[in-house]
Amino acid sequence: MLSPIGRTSPRMGLIHDQSHGGCSVIIVTDAELNRGDLLLVRLGKLGPQQARISYVLLAADDVRLVGCEFIGPPVDSDDIGVPYEG
Repeated sequence: MLSPIGRTSPRMGLIHDQSHGGCSVIIVTDAELNRGDLLLVRLGKLGPQQARISYVLLAADDVRLVGCEFIGPPVDSDDIGVPYEG
């Protein structure tokens, strides 16, 4: 799940690739996503993690491949006011 901080509601996506330092996700959205934007990313059973968009590729109409770099340790859900069920 991707949540652009302070801009739009969370979006579900399909993990394309994942590493220790980041991930790429395929999502369907018409929301404007740009390099440098900050996100909260939730991968599987891991808690929310802050990330910065490295790239956005348009695959088709509203389908995007979004590359993200993790920029810190996992965020405590209580700190951001977003419930998390892991």
